[in-house]
Amino acid sequence: MDVGITQAPAVATGVFRGADLMELYIFIISRWAKNERLEAIQQPLEFVVPLLDLHVNRFQATAAKYYHGFLTDRGPFGEASGFQSFWKPLRDAIEQANIAFDAFKQYYDSFHANSAVDVQMSNKLRTLSEKFDAIMRKTTRMEQHMRDELQLQVGYFSLQESKESIKQSKLSMEESKRVKMRTWPDP
Repeated sequence: MDVGITQAPAVATGVFRGADLMELYIFIISRWAKNERLEAIQQPLEFVVPLLDLHVNRFQATAAKYYHGFLTDRGPFGEASGFQSFWKPLRDAIEQANIAFDAFKQYYDSFHANSAVDVQMSNKLRTLSEKFDAIMRKTTRMEQHMRDELQLQVGYFSLQESKESIKQSKLSMEESKRVKMRTWPDP
């Protein structure tokens, strides 16, 4: 069930600035049918579902931005500059989204358990929850890919550093042999 977010103008353009969220929310609520508004007056938590949907969509756009940046922003040696710029902010966004969505679901479950209107709200919330879970699974896979690539890069750079250290050690040993041969003549 779409709560109206895909009809909003800023969604089509991918624009999600803080000020736009209120305009989007008002746009969505204004497009509700009269019976939806009456139900929301009876069950005020229904007013929160579109706001949560906006935040779920905003989270999805943020995750895609960080993942795309990670894949395209390469340093001078081909390495991703990803830890501070992309992976950590994505990891933080995942944690914050999980905390916020879980807190709402927990509040809803504890506060509204047994009314006929709650069943309808539960369907909207369930649909939104399924959408959030699907986005979270995809985002977690993206985060895992980023983490795996960063670990591969750390291993690669450690190997390069070890090779350089071995080279330096060999040069040092050869130099030491030359010095020894010059200072200690054969009898």
